[in-house]
Amino acid sequence: MPYVYETCNLLTNKKYIGYCSKTPKTSKLYLGSGSILNTAIKKYGKENFQKTILKEFDNDIDARLYEEYLIDKYDAVNSLNYYNLTKGGYGGWSTQAKINQKSLATRKKISNSQKGKIVSAITREKLSKKLKGTKPWNTGLSRSEETKKKLSKALLGKPITQEHKDNISKAQKGREYQISTCPHCNKSGGVNVMQRWHFKNCKIQHN
Repeated sequence: MPYVYETCNLLTNKKYIGYCSKTPKTSKLYLGSGSILNTAIKKYGKENFQKTILKEFDNDIDARLYEEYLIDKYDAVNSLNYYNLTKGGYGGWSTQAKINQKSLATRKKISNSQKGKIVSAITREKLSKKLKGTKPWNTGLSRSEETKKKLSKALLGKPITQEHKDNISKAQKGREYQISTCPHCNKSGGVNVMQRWHFKNCKIQHN
């Protein structure tokens, strides 16, 4: 008799919704086949996981459909409170789920390897030389008005530390200050400021 179950991590309260084709009696030790779930079981130990049978069925079809219904109901694939990677039912182990799992595992490995790591002055200098002359990935991309508003709101009232001020000052030292003049209102100023408020954005042009 197939059934749908929920396996819970007793230490973190994170859960997994699954389907089993065997009977509850013959699968007492079965906790689930999810990749992330099994990684968590190895980490925390089987004794810290508890399986609860949610519902038993007479056939596989109804059981699989109920599993899919619950995963969708709790948005388990996207929720941080669940280990599920796929929608269940007959959705199977999708290609996207494999990509998500690989990406998650890779990110965790990179994060763990970088924790507590101090970058030496020599390494920083090498990186600086390597990046000189290269353009940022977002060069030339314009921000939408919505994005600008969000950035403005996020930065509003944010204090600038003395270290930040010193870094800005150092970056500006020795830098050529280019002056430009707006053809519409004849005002002059720094290139960056003028491009933002004048030229095609000049108020006089639009009057």
